[in-house]
Amino acid sequence: MRSFLTIVAIAALSLLVAPKAEAGGFEYPGAGASDLGRGGAWFAKADTSLALRYNPAALARMPSRMMIDANATLNFYDICFDRYGTYDTHEDGSTIGGVHVGDTIFPDASGGTFDPVANPGVANPMVCDQRGVTPVPQLTFAFKPKAHERLALGFGVLAPHGRSGIRFSESGDTVGYISTGNPDYPYAPSPTRYMTAEISNLQLFPTVGVAYQVHEAFRVGVAFGWGMTIVGYESATQAQGGNEYFVADVMSTLKVKDLFVPRINVSVDSTPVKGLNVMAGFQYTANVDASGTLELSPNYYLDQSVRSMYGVEPVLLDGARLAAGQASWLNFGVNYGLDRNKGVAGEIADGLGTQWFDVEFNFTYEFNNRVDEYVVTPHTAPAGEEPPITVIVGAPLTTGVPNEIRIAKHWQNQYVLRFGADVNPIPGRLALRAGAWYESNGIGDGYANVDFFIPRRIGVTGGVTARFGRFDLSVAYAHVFFDDVDNPVGQAALRANSGLGQGSISNNGRFTAKTNLLNVGLRYHFK
Repeated sequence: MRSFLTIVAIAALSLLVAPKAEAGGFEYPGAGASDLGRGGAWFAKADTSLALRYNPAALARMPSRMMIDANATLNFYDICFDRYGTYDTHEDGSTIGGVHVGDTIFPDASGGTFDPVANPGVANPMVCDQRGVTPVPQLTFAFKPKAHERLALGFGVLAPHGRSGIRFSESGDTVGYISTGNPDYPYAPSPTRYMTAEISNLQLFPTVGVAYQVHEAFRVGVAFGWGMTIVGYESATQAQGGNEYFVADVMSTLKVKDLFVPRINVSVDSTPVKGLNVMAGFQYTANVDASGTLELSPNYYLDQSVRSMYGVEPVLLDGARLAAGQASWLNFGVNYGLDRNKGVAGEIADGLGTQWFDVEFNFTYEFNNRVDEYVVTPHTAPAGEEPPITVIVGAPLTTGVPNEIRIAKHWQNQYVLRFGADVNPIPGRLALRAGAWYESNGIGDGYANVDFFIPRRIGVTGGVTARFGRFDLSVAYAHVFFDDVDNPVGQAALRANSGLGQGSISNNGRFTAKTNLLNVGLRYHFK
């Protein structure tokens, strides 16, 4: 078959490129409580060891000789998809084709099973992510060697500040098994199945950085990350001709990992006049080359007894690979703080201990056009020796799995504007902060997808830090507004993967989303 993997690759690789951006794209601004609470506008302030992530040069001016930061975000992400039409029609209104070959796995109210050929007119229900809350941790440590006052070193374990998975299924055992709200036909496959049925994602970037103060007003820094990515992804493929008859769907289960994705982040940081900090930075992430297994389960939604009768079995392919480019990004930040001119309040000479307030503006430009194409290699067998797979399409059909698929992804470059401020009503003890950010649209026209939904977004945030001696406790909250995206007939452009022929349009519908983020951070300043 020409491709059982296109939809699998689209979503899985969207996750593989997730570490690409600390602003825009997959991630949300503000991975730590101190920066999230001020809208992520923190690049130029960067007065904790978390500067390793955003502005490594700022480590050279950190207020303590040694500090450690631990932050964790709880991500309450909601995304829903309301697909237009019914299970027995395509986006253009044409009726699906197919031959009833046996029971499906979806019981109906009459004691039979739901089959859209035999039971037409059942509307596609609106479905929402069922995965729930996901935690996102960050851990950083930095110090200045006593023998080298101008030098600073930082170490950290950083995770992409986004979600770690998504699931459009109400069953832990069956992928894409959802409730329809229809009393006659209460269960059916998810309308998102050709885009995404389920994703699980683990990504970590162990990172080391070094900063040097060239002059009392100028610093340089670099951080290197060793990225590790483990992805599990499941989605459905149309068996032939772009026909959405779910009885013939092939479920694809991809499990891949790439244990070395290099990332480099360089920055310059300057204090031209007292109270004013400016910075510029650039981050580059190498292409992903992930390997693992791909399991293809033909006629996934047919009852097992029917599949056994026809001799249909899953096919497991070792040596599957995914290759993808990753975006680069460019940051600028300007921060102004008003000093107290009364010495240091408390023991720490940071903003909380020395300033009445500070304000900051950041600009980020993200080069998503590096992500032009994904290359999927399902196996390494030579031409003519492709692994066979059998699918019931009216009758059993056996064909070979291709050895390479090239997939276009219509990502757009994005820009992100951030504004935030801290106010210190009790210097050295208590800081209050607030901020906001604006992200431009990153979706190509007609290509919205539930796996990587990046329309225009606006974040509104607030937070607080309380200091107890040399120990800081910070809490931050953010609400993120997403533009709704409507893909009517004639505008929706994302096609399902199809074994034979062109896949049908799979994203014709309305996408809605929102996010609430709660971050708690703990910091200790060593003497």
